Amino acid sequence: MTRPSAEIFDEEYYARAYGGSRGSYNERTTPNKWRSMCGFIGEVHPQPRSAIDVGCADGAFLKHARESFPATAWRGCEISRYALRQAEAALPGVELREGSATSLPWQDGASDLIVAFDVLEHVPDLTAAASELARVLAPGGTLVMSVPVYDGPTGWLVRLLDKDPTHVHKVARQFWLESPLTAHFDLVRWEGLWRYYLGRYWHLRSGTLRSASPAIVMAWRRR
Repeated sequence: MTRPSAEIFDEEYYARAYGGSRGSYNERTTPNKWRSMCGFIGEVHPQPRSAIDVGCADGAFLKHARESFPATAWRGCEISRYALRQAEAALPGVELREGSATSLPWQDGASDLIVAFDVLEHVPDLTAAASELARVLAPGGTLVMSVPVYDGPTGWLVRLLDKDPTHVHKVARQFWLESPLTAHFDLVRWEGLWRYYLGRYWHLRSGTLRSASPAIVMAWRRR
């Protein structure tokens, strides 16, 4: 299993869709995905004052988030220097810093919302990540995160299609619901994510089919 590092997430990694072979990163991070995530945020944390996108990649989500929540002060951090350069070019004037889920470049309680989409499955030390996310998130703030899951009726397909060597946690959804995050956060809501790449990337949320989906999105409240 390859340990994630800034050097791994280079231009070639993004060109090959997370280390796989089914389309580029841009083909998988489409506007419908980010609209769906903004919709979820609006339901669990409607009026964030400040927000941090951990693992902001090329800034695609931040672009949509700023349009959906124009009153929010958005910031982002990214471990990949290549992706960070793309984000800086796309988002002039937005505060973007180099950092990771286990080393965030902000002070305690710096934000009332943190998002981390398809990030924590790459992080070996989830205990350290949970502690760091809790440090930067203000008490009562919300963490919104998504991860792929490898159980249920679609689990075999996720395992078959997932070629990303930086996914260090190929686990069931129950693992995340009972993860080290529970030491600092209370789970508020979780839904299934149905997402497929079939020449076009599809991304749908479902609360009723969450036990069978190939990925999940969760909202946690900081104690």
